[in-house]
Amino acid sequence: MKRLVLGDMNNVRDLGGYPCHDGYTKEFRFLRSGMPRDLKDKDLHLLQSKGITTIIDLRNIFECTQQEDPFRTLPDFTYHNCPMFADGVVPAAPEEMAPAYLRLATTPDIIAPVWEAIAAAEDGVLFHCTAGKDRTGVVAALLLWMVGVEKADILADYIATQAYVLEAYRKMLADHPDFPYFLTKADLSYIEEFYDNFTAIYSDPKTYLAAMGISELKAMRIFAKLLGRPMPFIAHKLEYHGPELSSELTLRTYQADDYMTYYDCYNSAFRPMRVALGLTPECCPNSDELLNIKDDIFILEQNGCLIGSVTVMDGEIDGLIVREHFRHQGIGQSLLHFAITEIQKRKHSPITLHVAEWNQTALRLYLNNNFIITESEIIQR
Repeated sequence: MKRLVLGDMNNVRDLGGYPCHDGYTKEFRFLRSGMPRDLKDKDLHLLQSKGITTIIDLRNIFECTQQEDPFRTLPDFTYHNCPMFADGVVPAAPEEMAPAYLRLATTPDIIAPVWEAIAAAEDGVLFHCTAGKDRTGVVAALLLWMVGVEKADILADYIATQAYVLEAYRKMLADHPDFPYFLTKADLSYIEEFYDNFTAIYSDPKTYLAAMGISELKAMRIFAKLLGRPMPFIAHKLEYHGPELSSELTLRTYQADDYMTYYDCYNSAFRPMRVALGLTPECCPNSDELLNIKDDIFILEQNGCLIGSVTVMDGEIDGLIVREHFRHQGIGQSLLHFAITEIQKRKHSPITLHVAEWNQTALRLYLNNNFIITESEIIQR
């Protein structure tokens, strides 16, 4: 539970560092805070340098109209407004706080957009409401519960808010003495009653998220993010169900002196996907591994320069890559047709390939060229 100094914000805290069922929660994956105020360039640079680029604003439309979130218009951040306001009713007494928290946590229309935004985030997330106490406290408590953080730590994370918002609420109460005092408190009884009631309903995070309409893959992405693991992803196996093809491309097989150019082209093709999924960016096989399959790797050149390649091993198509400056010119489809033709000449069947769901460009290419998905699985590394 580490507090960060950002702009004029006293209640910015990292959910990293808590003991959980698989070690410790990862730092700079989730920040909880109150309303962002008076942010400087150095604050934005810190967030970007730590990978906090998704902002989830839990305030309602009226609050957003009264005070716009500065992140909404910043180009380097992805902003989501996910209003958490159960029934539009503010609790009228202290004993209504925990039931209000429970409605926030268990009403799909309220909480599901938050989990969807978190699952879609490519990197770290900052989520906030106005004070960073109630709505933010519920989301923080649920995230920590999902990865097995103990109850005592979850309660402690919630009540720490009281110390950080104390002065602000004192000033507000001095200006508005009729404001209900209980609404200014991060009281232990609120969060403990909520926690006990919630866990009496849901004992398993996957069951809870499924009840909120969140898919298994998205649930796994939420867990992985807080634990600092690579993102899970869906991998598809596809089979070709199309006609006999012919290809006019002239390709040669791989040679040892192709390695550096091939290495750059291969890593450039797969790096964006691997970075997004939290995998090691550089994934090209080493030179010895490539030489072992050199007769299966086909190189496309233009003016003596490698501009693309495809690997054909028995009935499997793999390693279809196009050099960056030559993409979006139909070369990928031409390489695919070459590979299909090559396998058909060898009389292998079925013709298959594998692709990650993340790589929508490649998936569309294959589906538009008579491949169909025959198997899908979630990969968790």
